This record gives sequence, C-alpha cells and structure tokens, in this order.
Amino acid sequence: MRFWFGRILTFEIFGDDEPPKVSSILADASGQVLLSDASMTVQGYAAYGASRRAAVQPLIDQFAIPLLDDGIAIRSPADSVDELEVFELGCAAGEGGDARHERSQSPAGDLPRSLFLSYYDPERDYQTGQMRAIAASVHGIDEAVELPAAIGAGQAKALAETHIAQRWARRDSLTLRLPLERLGMRPGSLVQMDDGAVWRTEQVTVEDMVVRASLSPVSQGIANAAADAGTHLPAPDRVASPTNLVVLDLPDLGIGRHDVPVLQVAACQPSAGWRPVPVEVTIGGEVRVIASAQGEAIIGIATNALAASSSLSVDETNFLAVELADEDHWLESRDDGALGLGANLAAVGSELVQFGRAI
Repeated sequence: MRFWFGRILTFEIFGDDEPPKVSSILADASGQVLLSDASMTVQGYAAYGASRRAAVQPLIDQFAIPLLDDGIAIRSPADSVDELEVFELGCAAGEGGDARHERSQSPAGDLPRSLFLSYYDPERDYQTGQMRAIAASVHGIDEAVELPAAIGAGQAKALAETHIAQRWARRDSLTLRLPLERLGMRPGSLVQMDDGAVWRTEQVTVEDMVVRASLSPVSQGIANAAADAGTHLPAPDRVASPTNLVVLDLPDLGIGRHDVPVLQVAACQPSAGWRPVPVEVTIGGEVRVIASAQGEAIIGIATNALAASSSLSVDETNFLAVELADEDHWLESRDDGALGLGANLAAVGSELVQFGRAI
C-alpha cells in the first residue's frame, strides 16, 4: 500500500516591464476586434467572463471608451468635431419646419447617488480595494461596480468620480433633425452646437428624408485624485517544510469499521497553516483519492524510551521526552476523569499509551 500526500502550490507571474495600455488589453482580449486609441494604462487586468464581451465590458465602461462598429472592426471614432450651422437645425419633410432640437432628461431616481468601485491595489499586495464616489443628490440608487484591474488608489478614486459624473452628465439627451447633407454622421462622432457645447452622437437614423441624430453630452474625465490605499497587513513569508505523514495500524477504537482492517493516516505541516489536501492511496494497483482530516495531527519523535517497570509512581524514569514536529503544537495534562474518557491517547512505536502529565 502506498500513500501520496498532495500539496497546493502558489506562484507569481511577472508580466511586461511597462504598464500595459488599455487599448492593448482590449485588442488582445478581443482577438484584435476592439481597436481603441485609449492611452490610459493599468498595472494589470483579469479578463475573465462567460464571453469576450463580458471580459472587457468593465474596462470599457469604467474608462468611458467610445467605440464605433465600422463593419470591419469595433474602433474608436475620430476626434474631429463637426460644427453645425443654425440653418441646419429643425429640418422636416414638406414646407413647414420643426423644432431646432429636442432636449430631455432621464429620471434622477435611475442614476447612482453613490458608487462603490472595487479593484486590485498593488500597494496592498494586490488585495481588493474599494473607492467610493458620491453625487450631489439625495435621489438615486447605491451602485457597486467591480473592475478586475490592478490600479493605484488615486486612479481608482478618479475613475469612480469620473464615472458617476459622466452618468449624471449623460442624463441629458439631445435630438437633432438635420438635412441629408449630414448623412455622413456616424455614432461616436463629436458635434459642437452654437453655444459651444460638445455632444457625442449616439444614434443616427433617416426618417422622411431627414437625418435624425440622438446625442449625449461629453464630459471631461479626472486624470487622478488624492486617495489613501489603506494599511496592508502582509501574511508572514515562511519557507515551506516537508509534510509529516504517519500511517497507524490501531486497534478498534470505535472510530472505524469493524468488518474490515482499517489504517489511520496522521499528518501535520510544520510552520504553515493546515488545510485538508487530497491523499492518493494505491492498493493492489487500484488508486483511490481521499481527503485528509479537517484537523491537523500532533506528531513528534520520542528521544528516549520508557523504563520497563510496572510502577505507577511519578518518577523521572517514567517520563517520555518527545520533540514535536511543529513548534506551535503542545501537549496538555489531563486528570483521571478525562483519562477514563480516552484523553491523551498516543501511539508510541507499536504501542498505544495514555499520559496524564505534560511538562
């Protein structure tokens, strides 16, 4: 019979020397379908999800990256701004005109009054951090957003503030009716009104020989903000030590089956936190995998032997010196009542003994 004791490994992956750009992450994760000119950088990004869209959507939403489907790829629209003339506004079929523009607002209750942004903080050993942004409104909902990116606390704070500000800015919407000369307008293109405000085209349709464009306002983002990442409490860095494994052929103690032979497996991991691991057992060429015990065993080595005596008096010769494998483990004394219930049972060599005093 053979026993193989498994161990769970942890490791680190070192990436590029320079922080990757958001545009490069979008291109790699989408198979070169998303072609953006976004110049922002992050220290890392976990692109996971049920689909490619789910993997990159948090990055697109939080960095507010405008994208346009040109039939070949999904790419960033041009940065050029078209200026509209006053006479182009309010076109309609027939001789009569229409309103120069239609402006509407979405309900304040549908917008976030507070936003919690979760991210990975490199200054805290890539533990999860959270930044909060609050809108100047008592209306709205509390919204939580997960961004699986490694960014600093200042950048996370800026993203949260920018995101909630842009959500409230896009509360306004503008509808324009333009002449057919504006058929070249595309979603994502920028338009400047006569008052100097810049709007982004969201949708373009043609109705009754009139170009109907729906627009949303463009707001500037925040590059960085003052924020505190908090205190990092690192785990102790310990060198992994070999696992101590002992196979015990014990008599029937009422903890196993009575109709078949039973072997007990005891294990401990010195200087490391214990957790159950798989144990592979091979019997006659048949391999089985079982789980180790939930609790760690106390294992040691006896440095002397008990004297061959039937005396029960407390004497130095009746003491057994044991060096425990884990220095954090200890043995405790028990009274006669506890010993009668089976406390302090120990396997020493091929013998099973009980001890009352532990010093």
